[in-house]
Amino acid sequence: MGCIELTNDYQFMTSVLNDAEMSERVNEGDDRLLFNDEIVRKMGDQGYLLGWYVDGEITGFYWVHGYMQSMLQIHAHFPLSNRKHSRGSGAEMLRWLRDNAPDQYQKFVAYIPVCYPDVIGFSKREGLSHEGFLTKAFNKGGNMIDLCILGACRGAL
Repeated sequence: MGCIELTNDYQFMTSVLNDAEMSERVNEGDDRLLFNDEIVRKMGDQGYLLGWYVDGEITGFYWVHGYMQSMLQIHAHFPLSNRKHSRGSGAEMLRWLRDNAPDQYQKFVAYIPVCYPDVIGFSKREGLSHEGFLTKAFNKGGNMIDLCILGACRGAL
């Protein structure tokens, strides 16, 4: 088991976001977005960078940021080599948000491209529920695909 903590391990997060497999998943279109420590710091300034630590080592992280005045949007980032360590991380991240995010945030959501059923399944196992779809909302290789909307209400956690 691991634990969720605020993190500023920008080197780890930058390396995860620039990993070819991760980059292919998160980028729209055909251009590869390159991240650096400054971009990752700005992500943290816009929300929370929550590391998942197993045996004292960071193995993945969540970027959580305001989406609307009452909602936070969740992005999970676990490199392929560390996904075996991700079990329980989402549930702990949701508990962390419940206990630490400002009271105005009553809903936590994730928008996941339907071409990633593994991420959808993981997110459901970790505590998010299916809430619907946004049709043709994500550009993947020139094809517009649907996003699965998953969420959790703060009061239900």
